[in-house]
Amino acid sequence: MGASVGVVHISAETESVASVMSAADIACYAAKDEGRNRIHFYESEGRNHPRHREMHWVARVTRAVEQNRLELYFQPIRPLG
Repeated sequence: MGASVGVVHISAETESVASVMSAADIACYAAKDEGRNRIHFYESEGRNHPRHREMHWVARVTRAVEQNRLELYFQPIRPLG
């Protein structure tokens, strides 16, 4: 069994629980990206990190789904023969 851990420093200037959880997610995924059994400390300068941008979009899409703001269409794929 192994573990990947993301660590976030919390201070009086911490914005919200959501921002802490988002930073923890980013740090945890960064630890996983580095390999198994790693600990990654989140740094606020990491906001330009590709994983941070990815998690930002995940949160936006999740909110859109929860608020029923997506209108989805599909086109079936049919064989020609």
